[in-house]
Amino acid sequence: MNYKRGIIFAAAALTATMLIGGYFLFQENAAHSFFNRGSCFWYKQAYAVIVLWGVAGYFLRNTVRPLPDKYGVFPVLFSMHLLFTALAAYFFLFIFIFMPDTRPVNTVFFIIQALLWIVFFLKLTFIGVQEKIISSAESPGKIKSPDQISIEIKLYLRGHNVPKEVADVLKKLKEYLSFSVPPTDRVLSSADYGEFVCKVDKLLLTDISLSEAEALLVEANRLSRLFAA
Repeated sequence: MNYKRGIIFAAAALTATMLIGGYFLFQENAAHSFFNRGSCFWYKQAYAVIVLWGVAGYFLRNTVRPLPDKYGVFPVLFSMHLLFTALAAYFFLFIFIFMPDTRPVNTVFFIIQALLWIVFFLKLTFIGVQEKIISSAESPGKIKSPDQISIEIKLYLRGHNVPKEVADVLKKLKEYLSFSVPPTDRVLSSADYGEFVCKVDKLLLTDISLSEAEALLVEANRLSRLFAA
């Protein structure tokens, strides 16, 4: 509850600061000043408020009703990309608010903002497709292929603050699964491979240690040699 109130208070304080500060600091018809209130000034202010409350609303929703575990790391990645895009939007807003009030400058500003959100939604679409590929392998009677495990590891690395030495081992494991363990019926029906998949699934729900990552890499190497024979 305190976390929820903190988000609301911070968003309201920032909104008041932007609107009141914008009104008193920036003056109309001050063309030769950095603090000129241009023709698009209030549109930019309104856009800034919408972005602010959009981000705040998303995190408020998560405190009240978190997304279920079936969505995997998607909520974490969504939060990261949303924050990055919002910060980038505010960075360019801050830069352009001090630039000359001309049509070309304002056009460039809105094009940059549009591109930021287009890239944001394209990234989410790509991540969503990867999540769908993974979830499609989780129905009864199916087992994840090496490529699907590789995608899971990639998403894990994106959504967690993994120590460099652990990340290096997991990247090797990801590449090993993609190129050295064949997705044949013999592999997918193997008890050894099924046990390996269960280990990976369990560890991806935790903070993987260096020894655990190295053990997975050794096991993947053993499977590769086993099925190459």
